[in-house]
Amino acid sequence: MPSPRTRVAIIGALPEELEKLKTLLSDIKELQHGPFQYQQCKFEDIDCLLSLSGIGKVQATMLVQHICDTWKPDYFIFTGVAGALNKQFDTGDVVIGTEFIQHDLELNALGFERGEIPYTGEKVFHACDFLTKMATSFKTDNHKIYQGRILTGDQFITHDHVKPYFTDELAGDAVEMEGAALAFVASRHKVPFIVLRTISDRADGNAACDFNTLLPLVADNSCFMVKHILESLHENQKVPARYDAVKLEIADSAKKHQRTLDDIQLLTVSKNHPADKVYALYNHGVKEFAENRVQEMIEKAQDLPSDIHWHLIGPLQSNKVRQAIQVAQTIHSVDNSALVQRISRIAGEEAKTINIFIQVNLTGEIQKSGISSLSLEKLLIECSQLENINLLGLMTMGPLSASKDENLSVFNELKELSVLHEKYFSDKAKLSMGMSGDYEEAIASGTSILRIGSAIMGTRQYEQ
Repeated sequence: MPSPRTRVAIIGALPEELEKLKTLLSDIKELQHGPFQYQQCKFEDIDCLLSLSGIGKVQATMLVQHICDTWKPDYFIFTGVAGALNKQFDTGDVVIGTEFIQHDLELNALGFERGEIPYTGEKVFHACDFLTKMATSFKTDNHKIYQGRILTGDQFITHDHVKPYFTDELAGDAVEMEGAALAFVASRHKVPFIVLRTISDRADGNAACDFNTLLPLVADNSCFMVKHILESLHENQKVPARYDAVKLEIADSAKKHQRTLDDIQLLTVSKNHPADKVYALYNHGVKEFAENRVQEMIEKAQDLPSDIHWHLIGPLQSNKVRQAIQVAQTIHSVDNSALVQRISRIAGEEAKTINIFIQVNLTGEIQKSGISSLSLEKLLIECSQLENINLLGLMTMGPLSASKDENLSVFNELKELSVLHEKYFSDKAKLSMGMSGDYEEAIASGTSILRIGSAIMGTRQYEQ
């Protein structure tokens, strides 16, 4: 069954932007839904929907809501113009909106802050962090690219309209008329979005003049940055395809060893890969991911949907236990008494039950974590007496640069240990073993969870 195509709704504030964007796209078809006009089109393997936003928050809100209801996009990209409030910004620069506030929503008399939506506690809406990172990776010598807070209101702001609270109270960097409307609706529907604004003026009274002069640049900025984002999203579509290919290989291997795919969980390891790649796989229906480092897991969890089940598979330091428990549901790397006691205590304080695996070092390699097989039973006894943890099974790693026979020996030993100590598990012990280079041997040895990274996610992107 082919993977569902990614759907990107692109909204332009200006007809000139849409005409320029059409040069990137193919199979353009005109659509009419009541008062709404769209162009449905394609960019490589991505389905796109082009639309003109109209002027003001009401029109923008109606449009975005209609697109969510009828077309169900995976992403929104909104291009247009804004006036600069930040003195660093100059005409022709691009500001990527990271936060959005309605500057003309003011109910102080009822006890609400300026910009706060009454009775919701909501005031600031945040753009998708991984789309923002995509956009900021675009390089150009023609202008500067900034990130900033965008204020939205139903006024065309010139020098006479600029109020001190725009910058003093609301800390605005730019001002326009539609961005916060999209941010509000997209956030409600949990659709990742990004807003790109070319600075057309400095809100100094010459807005109309500056705007008309910069129209070609606005169209170029929108076109080039949207193209860059679409190219990145297109590249990410390779991740679901690799996932499906790996799953087929696992199914073939399982059949060869008289097993079924239902017996084996494919756990995607996303370490050193950006959140946008994870989201591409999430949209493919994958809801469980593994990380090696607590901090990277936390950062991704903040950017991605809350229903992802996070696994921590790397070493866990005692001072990071609380942070790990607040995000992860399963920890695969428990290997000592002090650590499991701390997990139990803090999980209780956080009102959670944490799934754990005991990591066993069966290769003797000092660079690998894990308890020895001789000390395993003592730790299992302790785990069976603790609250707030759910002991699922055992985890191990195959030897480095090993032959298939050497991998089989290690994996079979872990299986034997699980049988030997089966009384300490409430259900049949699960085995977390097998990675991209040795998963066939792990399947042959009875693995329950394969931890696969590069075969699915591609070459890892390490920080410079």
